[in-house]
Amino acid sequence: MKTTEENVCINCNYFFPYFVDGPTEEGICLNDPEFEPYIDELLEKQNYQICLSLIEKKKFNGNDNTCEKFEMSVIFDEDETETEIENEAISGEVLVKLLKNKSIEEYRIYLKNENKNIQIEALNSLSVLTACGNKEAEKLMNKYFKSLPFPKSLEEVHHKVKVLRIISKNEINSGIVKALVKDLLETKSNQTTRQWFTEIFRVLYINNNNEMVKQSLQKMPLEKFSYRLQKKIKDILYDNDYNYF
Repeated sequence: MKTTEENVCINCNYFFPYFVDGPTEEGICLNDPEFEPYIDELLEKQNYQICLSLIEKKKFNGNDNTCEKFEMSVIFDEDETETEIENEAISGEVLVKLLKNKSIEEYRIYLKNENKNIQIEALNSLSVLTACGNKEAEKLMNKYFKSLPFPKSLEEVHHKVKVLRIISKNEINSGIVKALVKDLLETKSNQTTRQWFTEIFRVLYINNNNEMVKQSLQKMPLEKFSYRLQKKIKDILYDNDYNYF
């Protein structure tokens, strides 16, 4: 990219000024992968100490550089309070873009950890990335959910319920719908698994406008279910008001 007075780094959305003793033209590029672990602290708290040595190593004069990833920042000519609000919004947009493209490799490792709490923490993080449009995070969550066995013990039920509650914070996709329907068909209904069935119906009910949910339930062989479960399926299909908890 040809450098002009306007497209230098200091005017880029990814440029983050390094204020030490006052205004400065020096800063860092938040699109640099090395700063990825520190994004929250830098944007939300201006905590330079979290990676000071890296900043000192990477800082540069914003008027002397440009690159092909340049993205013009928006400057507002408003009063101080409104400007602060707008600047926070811009920082938020930058953060969302970074999270959208964030690598999910570390979470693959966490999801293989034997400690279920670590797996849940990883899923919570992946849910945030998914909400920011990170497709790889969504795929990994789907893959993990589908890998879980049909629950037979209370421990398995409780874990799977936690997982589904995290996944359902975002709009469920066709892969999750198919997995839930499969669980309804394959999981044995008894006192142990009752909470799991309740959670499935809760998620399907709040997503009953999803065409995939409707189509899947319409194809369900109702004769395989008890009268109580048949009624729940019909209530979801016909949007009847009932206590699915």
